[in-house]
Amino acid sequence: MRLEAGSSLTAVLNATFVPAGKEVRLVGSCASFCDPRTYPTSQELEAFPAEMEVAVGLHPRHCVAPPQCGQSLVPERLRELVRSPRVRAFGEIGLDHSLPSQTWHWQMSALEELLGFVEACHVLVLYCRSMSEDKGTEAYMLLLRILWKRRVPQNQWICLHCFTGDHYVRDEWLAVFPNTYFSFTKRVARFEQYQVTALRGIPRDHLLLETDAPYFPLVPGERWSEPSQLYVVAESVATHLNTTPEGLLEESTTNAFRFFSQAAPMATLVGLNTAATHIVA
Repeated sequence: MRLEAGSSLTAVLNATFVPAGKEVRLVGSCASFCDPRTYPTSQELEAFPAEMEVAVGLHPRHCVAPPQCGQSLVPERLRELVRSPRVRAFGEIGLDHSLPSQTWHWQMSALEELLGFVEACHVLVLYCRSMSEDKGTEAYMLLLRILWKRRVPQNQWICLHCFTGDHYVRDEWLAVFPNTYFSFTKRVARFEQYQVTALRGIPRDHLLLETDAPYFPLVPGERWSEPSQLYVVAESVATHLNTTPEGLLEESTTNAFRFFSQAAPMATLVGLNTAATHIVA
């Protein structure tokens, strides 16, 4: 991001251009650490702002090879991090079937083992990507079955990160896990009709917005996105919901506070005003 080493978190959160009239005041965020190479130290965890939720997990792209004989698929550092009171979300974990099929077995094995580390103090952030020729039904339904097989409680609070599924997937997830929230990025601007139909049928109190920073550049000419560009995401989603970006930002903020409060003590939300939230990857 062309920032100096040791730059502040505020500098990271405001590192790219935001068009006039599309500024937001960020009142909450979630930093997602799902690459073992970037797991934070204990000192870094303690330095994060109180209004930033922390998620730790293992992205399926890091679960594509068998472990050495007798070793677990779950990194030891992840086992330590998940016990930290600062960690309130478990994820991203899930399935990525855009990768070669010979990796799917290890992804599923890792996912089943990872689900054993989810505790009552965690909300669950799930990543799911289908084969390029599939609409997403195959991967989303397999992911749902694995959670059911592992006896994840039906009242578990779940975020389907960067949701791209159809109405069948939406309805099946809500039927099994009624506390499923659906999070959307700028990819909505390229949605096909079946995805728009699914978006429109999601209960508005189960909808979240995210920049997925630094991915999905939101401004022409930039190579990355950042949290302060969340208004652009709201614009894309609001287009399909007969609402305004401002109204959608308020709704999604309320939803995000509700979602993360299932893991975080309510005291952490005192004094925060509605504006916007996002997931940082």
